[in-house]
Amino acid sequence: MSEKIFIDGMIVKNAKPSFVKCRLSFKVDKFGAFLLQHEKDGWVNIDVKESKNGKLYAELDTWKKDQKQEPEPQETPDYGVGDDAPF
Repeated sequence: MSEKIFIDGMIVKNAKPSFVKCRLSFKVDKFGAFLLQHEKDGWVNIDVKESKNGKLYAELDTWKKDQKQEPEPQETPDYGVGDDAPF
């Protein structure tokens, strides 16, 4: 498991009224530098999470899709039927 990377220059706050899920505040110079440092293919993915004590926070999503590996070719089982079987 990789180390958590918290978002520099971004604050997540609980919000009122209840239909507003959270409020985000950005310190532009710090947040902009963070984005430039962590962008991959023009994107930065951020997860908003809730701590055990109920406080919201933002964390960099560092998940990477595994490289697809070609499955090993499997041999067809030989059930004792020869190649000259009628089926």
